[in-house]
This record gives sequence, structure tokens and C-alpha cells, in this order.
Amino acid sequence: MPERYTKDFLEFWEKYPARWSDERWVKRGKYAAMQEWKKLSEQDRRDSLAKVRYVVKNKYTPDARKWLHNKMFDDIELPKARLSAGKNG
Repeated sequence: MPERYTKDFLEFWEKYPARWSDERWVKRGKYAAMQEWKKLSEQDRRDSLAKVRYVVKNKYTPDARKWLHNKMFDDIELPKARLSAGKNG
């Protein structure tokens, strides 16, 4: 029997923050989020994994399914890489 969740999705799910709901932190819709994950290109999966740590944990945090479906990771700009010590610039 194949695994229900892929390894890369589980890495994403672990990093995706819970949101405040009904006086507690919750994560909902794991299966639905996995279905959206399957629809993403490999590049979109890499981008979402790189950017998930910048999702703010609060009562307005979207469910992971919505974040993936709407490609909300495209709204996050990663910090610019520092120039190496040997370059001027």
C-alpha cells in the first residue's frame, strides 16, 4: 500500500504554522493540503518549502490548502543573499 503522504509534503506540513481558532492553535486539512501539493510543479514545491518559514503564525494564517492552492508563497520574497566576502559591491 503506498504512503498517503509524501516525504516532502510531510516536511512542508511540519513547518507550516498552526493558526489560532476556538481558543487553541490548530492545523486542519492535511489531506486537502496534500491534494494541492500534488498539483504543484517541482519548482513550486521547492519555493513553498523555502518560504514556509516566513508564514506568520496568528489567527489570520490561512489553512495550508489555501496557501498552496492560491500559491501564496509567490507573495513572499526571500531575503537577498549576502555578497561573498571577496566581492565588492
